[in-house]
Amino acid sequence: MNSAGKCGKLGVMDIDVSDFSPLQQRVLLDLYVLALEADGHLPAANDARFDGLFKSLGFNTDVERQREFEAAAARMKPHARSVQQARAQLIALCEAFTTRAQHKKVYTAMQEIFTGDAHVSNAEIQLLSELRLRFRL
Repeated sequence: MNSAGKCGKLGVMDIDVSDFSPLQQRVLLDLYVLALEADGHLPAANDARFDGLFKSLGFNTDVERQREFEAAAARMKPHARSVQQARAQLIALCEAFTTRAQHKKVYTAMQEIFTGDAHVSNAEIQLLSELRLRFRL
């Protein structure tokens, strides 16, 4: 167990978002999608790495998950064309999280998603470093 939540089956993060506003919850999904989009390996909505987040956000049906995933992908795709664009979007999205506890949860969750596949790209490393810098962790 850590500050973001607990690891469920397959090491998928179950995130406690009870102290997040609806906007912050949407931003967290956007950050997930941006992170995966930035390295060119955007998985499907049914990827196991999204399970804990979707559960935490209350998206329990495949239809809800697919709808929210596609909406986040549409929002983030224009920002994932380059590392610089992804970085700028990450900085903007980080503004939604205001407390130290939220910063730690988001950073830990993003760390989990970045390292969740066998391929950790330079783009992912740069974005995670930027997130750590922004949150002063």
